[in-house]
Amino acid sequence: MESHEIPFATVERVTKLFAPKGRKVTKELSHSISDCLHAFIRVITEQMKEICAESNRKMMQPTDVIEALEKLNLPEEYVNVANECLETVTANVKRKKDRKKAAKEQKEKLNSEEMRQKQQRLFEEAKRESDQPVHPSFQIKEDIADGTESTNEKEEEEESEDEFALDDDE
Repeated sequence: MESHEIPFATVERVTKLFAPKGRKVTKELSHSISDCLHAFIRVITEQMKEICAESNRKMMQPTDVIEALEKLNLPEEYVNVANECLETVTANVKRKKDRKKAAKEQKEKLNSEEMRQKQQRLFEEAKRESDQPVHPSFQIKEDIADGTESTNEKEEEEESEDEFALDDDE
């Protein structure tokens, strides 16, 4: 596929989608349609370039497509379909921009004072969590920490180790 061609798989899929039921679409037909689409796009683009030149603009706009179709004297049905597509695309773009704008406004509502207050609440929550009593199994016994473990505790520990030791005799 050359870089200027329309993807063949897309053309084939769309052609099959609109073909009458029970009819097969040959690869030759899909290639022909692809060539026609390429030529059609080139003609419309050339017309749009002229429209832009007439109005001293360098950037083509979506509305230029409609004007190009009208200048090429294409059937009104084509112009109407193009208008509907343009309205759909414009509405989708507007919706996307509105969502972005709303999200940005929502983010900006959290001014610096509110953020400072939120941060303070988070610090307080973390401090409360750290002040919670630690489960006894995670506490270090003071007598073990300073090396003054009683002999009774050492004996108890050794006995418990013996209980879990594996005997080779059995």
